[in-house]
Amino acid sequence: MHKLTLAVCPHDTAENPERWFLFAQFLSRHLDEARIEFRPVDGFAAFRETMPAADLVYANPQDGHELCTHYGYRLLARPGNRFDEVVIIADWEAPEAGLAAIHGSTVATVPELLPTCQALEQLAEIGARPAAFLPCDSWLAVVNSVARGQAPFGFVYRDFFDGLGRFSQRMVRVVDRGDTQVLQHAIVLSPAAEPHRRAFSALLGRMHEDEQGRECLDALSISRWETPREAMLEHVGQLRAGCRLESA
Repeated sequence: MHKLTLAVCPHDTAENPERWFLFAQFLSRHLDEARIEFRPVDGFAAFRETMPAADLVYANPQDGHELCTHYGYRLLARPGNRFDEVVIIADWEAPEAGLAAIHGSTVATVPELLPTCQALEQLAEIGARPAAFLPCDSWLAVVNSVARGQAPFGFVYRDFFDGLGRFSQRMVRVVDRGDTQVLQHAIVLSPAAEPHRRAFSALLGRMHEDEQGRECLDALSISRWETPREAMLEHVGQLRAGCRLESA
């Protein structure tokens, strides 16, 4: 029996990492040809250093694009109900304004992460462009920077923002909530594990029909696994190529 490793985006293991251990156990119990070992890591830097060595990776769109483009991974499955979106926030005490008010303003964001590029693409559609960016090292730092008046606007990963407590959310005002339903986390499969693709695809595709499988999926807030969209990788590449920032 082959031993395969599973790596998971640190954002999805920051809370309740044991649910991914249960997911790996479910796969192991239902696969005759492989045993899956979940190997959590602490932080994005460590994850990106080790992810090319994993057989299965549940990756955000940016890391999935990196693995598929440079390491020969292939998309295996995507969650049917979860999408990567951006929330655009503003200083709560500032006069209420729409997206157009961002034009010529300073925006706090995490520059190297994809939600920043998503927000810029959305703004470009209405002819708006920030004058400069206040770089932050985390989404929490973005929220705090806007709440303290260090920048009038901010870009935040929606999944992170929705996970904040009500008090923290009320520190800022939501200008816009993205709902493009284009980008998603996805499970990608390494070249070494390619011989197991058919078995993985079949098991994941029917996981929601199994009682234990549904319990695992519910714990992950995933309705079911679906066929991945190859066009997503192309869109990620276009977003990254067109994402140009200047620091404030």
